[in-house]
Amino acid sequence: MDDLQAMCEESGVEPFQVFLDLCKHRDPQIQIAAAREAAKYVYTQRKAAEISGPEGAAIQVESSEVKEILADLKSIIDTKTHERGQA
Repeated sequence: MDDLQAMCEESGVEPFQVFLDLCKHRDPQIQIAAAREAAKYVYTQRKAAEISGPEGAAIQVESSEVKEILADLKSIIDTKTHERGQA
């Protein structure tokens, strides 16, 4: 890795800048590929995490607050659905 970095520095090549330059290429497929590669330097890749109960069972959440929120959401959805049906 250090050898590659030294080679880039000696030759004046900045890999990230190359990706950015390719983002302006006339071929959209090259633009997309370059943007995808450049993004790896800027944004961390996130991984999914699964949360489960004992022995992989689903976690049950019982809360009056959650039930209230779900009831409110259902009411909003029902109202919007009804409004769209009358439009």
